[in-house]
Amino acid sequence: MSQQSQEYYGGFWLRFVAHIIDIFLMWGAGLVINMIMGIKTPEAGQAFAINSDTIFSFLFSMIATSLYYSLVQGHFQGTIGKHLMGLTLVDAKTLKKISIGQSVGRYTMSFISALCFGIGYLTIGWHNKKQGWHDRAAETIVVKKKHLRHLQDLRKKRIEEAKRARAAINSQAA
Repeated sequence: MSQQSQEYYGGFWLRFVAHIIDIFLMWGAGLVINMIMGIKTPEAGQAFAINSDTIFSFLFSMIATSLYYSLVQGHFQGTIGKHLMGLTLVDAKTLKKISIGQSVGRYTMSFISALCFGIGYLTIGWHNKKQGWHDRAAETIVVKKKHLRHLQDLRKKRIEEAKRARAAINSQAA
């Protein structure tokens, strides 16, 4: 794959910045929700106490984060951070919207990518289509929005060429 075609895909640093944006958005949303619910967060230098409020807050944030990544990526083709960075998440084979199942699988596999010292994420930097382990497992790909239409046109052209080639082979065999 040429260097030029690699530029169609969302690379490591763009995706890293998108993830940082998402972390800040989730953190801010968590603070607002905690304030609305009256859950107090410890002040700087104050001991962190484990009580029913902190357990509820932790569980709520885990569920909210899971829903955010799974549903938003599946329905809107990427998180808010990805969209702000000009990226979109698509099915690697069809270059169309991913299913909720792919999104949940991708989110679940992201833990494996992280737990192995982040190697699953680092592979984005050197993979020819800038895919991490979680992308490959879910058969998804992150592309720059400005190049999506071009990639879809290339895919369509390849399919048409393959059909013509099969038709030619079938006509010669007959």
